[in-house]
Amino acid sequence: FTGPGSIDYQPINFLWVMLAGVLFGLVARLFVWTHHHFQKLVQLLPLKVLMRNLLGGILLASFFYFEASYHYTSLGLNEIQHALSERVSLQMPVLKFLATILSIGSGLKGGEFVPLVFIGSHIGSAMSEYLPLAPGVLAALGFAAVFGGAAHVPITCAIMGCELFGWRLAPFAFISCLASYYVSGDKGIYLGQIKSSHPKHSAIVEWWHLIIKKISSGTGNRIQ
Repeated sequence: FTGPGSIDYQPINFLWVMLAGVLFGLVARLFVWTHHHFQKLVQLLPLKVLMRNLLGGILLASFFYFEASYHYTSLGLNEIQHALSERVSLQMPVLKFLATILSIGSGLKGGEFVPLVFIGSHIGSAMSEYLPLAPGVLAALGFAAVFGGAAHVPITCAIMGCELFGWRLAPFAFISCLASYYVSGDKGIYLGQIKSSHPKHSAIVEWWHLIIKKISSGTGNRIQ
């Protein structure tokens, strides 16, 4: 994939990147919630596993046929590159979201990584219509942050984004991936994932208390 081009490190842009990260995390959270609930709904059908798979395959093939663009079949690497190059329509990540949920929720396991980076890069690119950041930058951040939030691997995905799109993206990549992780909920796409004994937000609370304590002790020393 080609990089996002020039990156502007104006202070205000860090706030926009944090906001984008929160939005990516909400997308990840919605994906995880929809995936798990749809999967439970499918399992309630009075059908054998192979019949559920067959029904899911028929519905997915019908979706591709009537949608007719075939943008959402296969890996979609060309579509991801398109999102990194210019602004795309919000319709694309929405339809990819639905097609992916239908596929993996009905038992057609083809992997979650590439669909989620497809969704993330397109959400980011479309978001550039509302946030004052370049489509390529937001697409690259969405590429990393949506999967980082959905799989609960923000540091890994931030590093992956830097390796793919250049280390100039590092400050924005870490901010967006961590913001996505902290709002993406307690459950990830992999139910077998070992969870920490501490809530993910407890670290923020501990850091905040430490900062307040440092400020208070510094102020007290100056008064004395």
